[in-house]
Amino acid sequence: MKKALLFGLLLTLGGCASQSCDRLWNDNCRAERLLYQNDLMQAKILISIADEDSYELAQA
Repeated sequence: MKKALLFGLLLTLGGCASQSCDRLWNDNCRAERLLYQNDLMQAKILISIADEDSYELAQA
């Protein structure tokens, strides 16, 4: 139950933490945003595996 709650919290906060670019045509902003979203997705996958050894990597 605790792990499911943590996963749900991460999904919720992940949506709140994402920032939109002021200018859609700014390639650097778009690249940084995609990298950030990729990092969040990888952390969510590591946490969903429920292997305690991967929690440290997910926090990095």
